[in-house]
Amino acid sequence: MSSNPELQHATVAPIAGKGNGVISTAEIEPNTLLIEKEPALMYCTQFPKMRFKHVDKFCFENEVKAHPVYAALQYFTESEETKQKFLELYTSRELEGGHLQPLAENLSKLPMPPKVTHEQFLELAARYDLNCIQVGETNHTAVYSLACRFNHSCAPNCTWWTVATEKDPMCGDRCVSSLTKIKKGEELTTSYLDGNELLLPTETRREILKQLKYFECDCARCNAPDVTRCFNCAEKKCTGHWVWPAETADGIPKTQVKCTKGHVQKKPYLQKVATEERKFAKATQAILDNDKLRTESHIIFLLNELQKSTLHELKHWIPAEVHFLLADLYTQKKDHIQAAFHWLHRFLFIQHTGLLIPQLSWAAEFLADQLVAANLHSMKGKITEFYAFAAATLSTMYMSEHPHVTAAVKKVEDLTQFTGDECGFDECSNSVPTDAAVVCGCGCRSYCSEKCKKAADQGHHGPECPMLAAINATMLQ
Repeated sequence: MSSNPELQHATVAPIAGKGNGVISTAEIEPNTLLIEKEPALMYCTQFPKMRFKHVDKFCFENEVKAHPVYAALQYFTESEETKQKFLELYTSRELEGGHLQPLAENLSKLPMPPKVTHEQFLELAARYDLNCIQVGETNHTAVYSLACRFNHSCAPNCTWWTVATEKDPMCGDRCVSSLTKIKKGEELTTSYLDGNELLLPTETRREILKQLKYFECDCARCNAPDVTRCFNCAEKKCTGHWVWPAETADGIPKTQVKCTKGHVQKKPYLQKVATEERKFAKATQAILDNDKLRTESHIIFLLNELQKSTLHELKHWIPAEVHFLLADLYTQKKDHIQAAFHWLHRFLFIQHTGLLIPQLSWAAEFLADQLVAANLHSMKGKITEFYAFAAATLSTMYMSEHPHVTAAVKKVEDLTQFTGDECGFDECSNSVPTDAAVVCGCGCRSYCSEKCKKAADQGHHGPECPMLAAINATMLQ
């Protein structure tokens, strides 16, 4: 076990079944910086420093990802020190089923550098591919001597991000900090999946990791009941729910399942649940894959069907995904109250998973944005809470100077200027006269005139204001 002065409060050490990993050498508090601005060891951008037509053609014709190929070629141009550090990173020969398999099968078609065998070239490409991290823009990847030593967990206790620099604006330096309190001797982990992928069920996460990083995830979360798969109790009048257990047999839970109210879920119901879940997963994926199906009517129809199903609306990933689609759709349409309703569902689902990821903060922030845009002065207290939550949560994940943090903090500060005295009709910029305001039936919006009130009313407001009532009711769950 050897320490590294650039790695704070931790050391790189062998870990059974994982090769090397990072172990804490002291008790670590949340939001402790572990690696500060580590430069990239090697990186590949959308337009590599070396660009060859025959390489591009080979990758295109054989459906091979270009970055590992260019990284293997780039290796021979690097300094001896960089080469040595690169070769210290983990690699694996178990590439079957992963996206490097086409490279292994077609490597004979690619001209090799002098005195380099196919096996050596594939090993270099695999080493880069296994360790590279997506940075900056979508098509940029990099490897880091220290940051890449952290093993994966689907419930990580550390987070990482990139800081752009003048020297390296494309990929930048890597920072790593703790998310939770960590005991001395505990392994430090980050996630190789992005925040949206972490919200998927265990089986799907494992498939993604097997395809991209060639390993079967065996983290604590993957071996626990799947919190992204929560179902309603079989008893119609019961308000309880249950979470899909870790162990299954023949596609249903292996052990007895009880809801939170103590009712046993019998085998026929469990089979019904599994069948319904597969059906809705397929329907949701069809919408995600086809822009023609991603319409308001299609998505609303699917949501209505889900609300009649066995899937828990606030605690299952499929309804959460459908609400996310609607949140995005209504945000674009500037239908602010509808958008706020669906952002609230997105927020509550992520909160239910217990994951500390940027998506949790952004859901709270976007929800508050929509409430502000709707001019809901009656909800200023809740708006303040959501903005403050977003700022506090982001501050736990990043350093205070990070752009995400400063933007969230500014929204909290700007909220002091939100008085709700602008006309509730989006296309009107007039102020509402305090002594002659025209108020909607529920009292949540004010307008400068009856004309604006009539123009703005699209069925959301009336004596009971159903959408606002739905938001308030959902917040109580």
